Amino acid sequence: MTADVVIIGAGPYGFAAATEIHRRGFKVTAIGRPFETWHEHTLDRMLLRSDARASTIWSADDRWNLPGYLAERGITQNRELPVDTFRAYLRAVTDAAPFQLHEGLVERLDAVDGGFRVTWDGGEPVTARAVVVATGMGGHQVLPEVIAALPPERVVHSWDTQAIQKLTDQSVLVIGGGQSAAGSVEDLMGRNRVTWALREAPLFFREPLRAPTPIFKAMLATSRLLFQLPPPILRAVSRATFRTTITPRLKAVYEDDRVETLIRDAEGLGLSLADDGSITDTDGRRYNTVVSATGFRHTVAGF
Repeated sequence: MTADVVIIGAGPYGFAAATEIHRRGFKVTAIGRPFETWHEHTLDRMLLRSDARASTIWSADDRWNLPGYLAERGITQNRELPVDTFRAYLRAVTDAAPFQLHEGLVERLDAVDGGFRVTWDGGEPVTARAVVVATGMGGHQVLPEVIAALPPERVVHSWDTQAIQKLTDQSVLVIGGGQSAAGSVEDLMGRNRVTWALREAPLFFREPLRAPTPIFKAMLATSRLLFQLPPPILRAVSRATFRTTITPRLKAVYEDDRVETLIRDAEGLGLSLADDGSITDTDGRRYNTVVSATGFRHTVAGF
């Protein structure tokens, strides 16, 4: 198979890039699992953090406008949309893809004369003049050393939502201070004994920045100028402004009596393996499972 451009990845960025390149008259092939993050790695009870406008899959002609999709179906545009509704929208976007889409995983990328050969797990390789990598965050989970040292069968990263949703009648320690941690606690606490450890008291705020919406928009418009500040000032501004936040709806989870909260980072918990195979902390609490909601760190290793 041949194409002008191969897009590796079929999430929001992959779809947007493939749609735009196709619109400009090039033959495009995208390879990936369409919107896998929301179909396979999002809790079923979750509500979207972003509103409908911010969650639209981009295209130059706005063909996949999410508020329009909801209005056509008589769905109220809640600020936090149920994930099932969003999944249905993503399936509609996938079905309407104007470019060639192969559902699978790329296994190899090789340079060949005049371009690249992309080998994937579902069919014959694709040769193309150019390749766009839009592989998302799935392969970039972070486990702090103290958690990574625990038996792997006792640890679940918040990315593995399928495993989290299967946990029942266990003592679970959730580590992390962001939206994924709060969502994991919300899902777990009705059927498990949950302890939630955070480095500091959480900040409940609508936007991912600790600033009112007009100021947030102004900061986005001028964000490139921030990097012209002297490094010490830039670090101070970053510490004061950029911080992990949780949507206000989940404040009730933090305050729920069924959840024990600890203001302590992962290292300060002193986690170790007990004689009975459970995980224990410095205060003697024992856990069957540790959920590490410790985020992602993107690298370019291997490129």
